[in-house]
Amino acid sequence: MKAAILLSKTFFKNHYRACDQTDFAQKVLSCYKIHTIRKNYYYWKDKIDRIKEQVGFISIRQWADMPYKSKQDTIIDIPAEKKSTELTTDSNATILEFSIIHFTPFRY
Repeated sequence: MKAAILLSKTFFKNHYRACDQTDFAQKVLSCYKIHTIRKNYYYWKDKIDRIKEQVGFISIRQWADMPYKSKQDTIIDIPAEKKSTELTTDSNATILEFSIIHFTPFRY
């Protein structure tokens, strides 16, 4: 089993850096980008628990061109048995529960 985490090549149109390159692929591969924050904690918790049970992996990908309208290019596949595929949440978040999905063993 695998779970795909998609990153965009460019910042979205409402971002202050709209249309600029994100360079996420290079940042992930160089360990500069070490995590991603996602909404829907319980969705990601269930996915990552199932991946760990089945010894699957997390596939970090980016859109080749337009998000949702182009193919996905794989940046790296991270095996679930590594501690780096840990999921944490901010227990102080009262309005929005979110997930922090770590790509490396580093923690703050």
